[in-house]
Amino acid sequence: MVVGTNDTAPRLGSGRIAVLATPTMINLLEEAALAAVEHLPPEGKQSLGTHIPARKAAVSRGFAVIGC
Repeated sequence: MVVGTNDTAPRLGSGRIAVLATPTMINLLEEAALAAVEHLPPEGKQSLGTHIPARKAAVSRGFAVIGC
């Protein structure tokens, strides 16, 4: 994703500096985790995460965020 205005802390109410908002970053982590395992549980079951260890640096608008 490329960080846009809607992805920033001020837009989401999680800060005043126009950098990637932590809620946006957590959402990206959850999307990646789901994509990695959603095919594994049997029919009618799903995976549930309970802990997200995360660290991030300030990522300004216009910069790309890529998976590792």
